Amino acid sequence: MLSKRRILRVSSCSLALFAFAGASASANFSTSPIVGHAYVNDNTSGANTIAGFARHADGSLTPIPGSPFPAGGAGSGAGLASQGALQLSSFGHYVLGVDAGSNQVSVLRSGFEGALEPVGSPVSSGGSDPVSIAVSGDRVYVANAGSDPNVVGFVLAPWGGLYRLPGASVALPAGSGPDDVLLDPTGQRLVVNLVNTSTIESFHVDWDGHLIAAPGSPYAAQGPGPFGSEFRPTNPSQLFVSNAHGGEGNGSAELDRLLAVR
Repeated sequence: MLSKRRILRVSSCSLALFAFAGASASANFSTSPIVGHAYVNDNTSGANTIAGFARHADGSLTPIPGSPFPAGGAGSGAGLASQGALQLSSFGHYVLGVDAGSNQVSVLRSGFEGALEPVGSPVSSGGSDPVSIAVSGDRVYVANAGSDPNVVGFVLAPWGGLYRLPGASVALPAGSGPDDVLLDPTGQRLVVNLVNTSTIESFHVDWDGHLIAAPGSPYAAQGPGPFGSEFRPTNPSQLFVSNAHGGEGNGSAELDRLLAVR
């Protein structure tokens, strides 16, 4: 049996993509039934946009009427070199995207036939050059990759408001290049891949959302350039990491299995 919600985390220098089921049928260019929607953070220079597509049972995509949708902030107009620049809220009502050009995070409500509408104005990401978002329940964490890289915590309200979580931010080493922040399925572990230093920061998420560094963190990756990663759904203590610079001539990636924070 297929789950009602499916998230596709795509490692890419220019986009993040996810899809979820439960969409209604609509007029489109495909005779195949609609089974979900997919969205792309365009990171458009100036006014950022998010492109939306109907996802069909045969794997084809057709644009959602009105796409691309204004995000509210500004993109940088260049590749983000990250994973998780666009995420779905835990209950599927909202889409959260980074606005790297304006150092903000946008929240958009998913409405009729998958159309997106901004929920208020974008909020500050708490740093510069936001590149990746992690979501678990009402907790949201954003990785900023600018001159003073950090991870900043937020609370996502039921109505879509995004609010800074006091004290729930940690600094990352200068020049480390965070490219992916993610939470394990329990929401109790958070990791950050640092591509420039080939290390992985690991934290315990306290009851109040504060981040506590795991003993021995940061950990050395088992190959150069840790990039996309994912916790094992059936065992949240295991983290799988793609070392994007591990292939000969950077032509391929190696895959590590690491034990996450204790």
